[in-house]
Amino acid sequence: MRLGVPPPFEQRFVLGEVPEFAGSLATDVLVIGSGIAGLTAALRLAEEGASVIVATKDRLSDTSTWYAQGGIAGAVGEADSVELHVADTLVVGQGLCDERVVRAVIQEAPDALAGLQARGMHFDLAEGGEIALAREGGHSLPRVLHSGDATGAAILDALTHATRADSRIRVWEQAFLVDLAQGHQLHVVNTLVRPSMEQPPHGTNHASPVYLLCHWSSLLLR
Repeated sequence: MRLGVPPPFEQRFVLGEVPEFAGSLATDVLVIGSGIAGLTAALRLAEEGASVIVATKDRLSDTSTWYAQGGIAGAVGEADSVELHVADTLVVGQGLCDERVVRAVIQEAPDALAGLQARGMHFDLAEGGEIALAREGGHSLPRVLHSGDATGAAILDALTHATRADSRIRVWEQAFLVDLAQGHQLHVVNTLVRPSMEQPPHGTNHASPVYLLCHWSSLLLR
């Protein structure tokens, strides 16, 4: 056993050698990334009673989500339906879409939008007080919700506020994922996270999966 490395970290790390680190922390779930996916996952897991650490490489609100100016689509209009939204998406996708994924995302969209509103997100309203829906390229019906020209920033502001207000969520800003430890069947069981560039990494051990919810994670998992 390497000196200073607790037994849980005697696993196979992706990078091989384990660097010196400050100690270990236990958490139910570790979320890497603080965009709309990361913060939504953290909030939902915390609501279910899990202890959560969110690690993000900059400020909590400094993510790709913040820069998204366009709206967010969902079949929430009275004349709209999941089937119509799926059909429009498949037509525009020109054979490049996985219909199972398209259908899963679109079916969950109304609940996801309602969840954002419940966490403080305010979409633009029409004159009658209902949510304003816009028709944009590829959509046969109005189904795009906006918050001015800064929808992503508005979503992230609401999620950031909700995250900081939840005592079950710890936030590590300017933190970097250093390595992943793999246990049985290559499941990630431990990680090394550097809370800041001035500090050595902290080990985290957890019973639940690590959520890699950052823009490069799809490349990592291919």
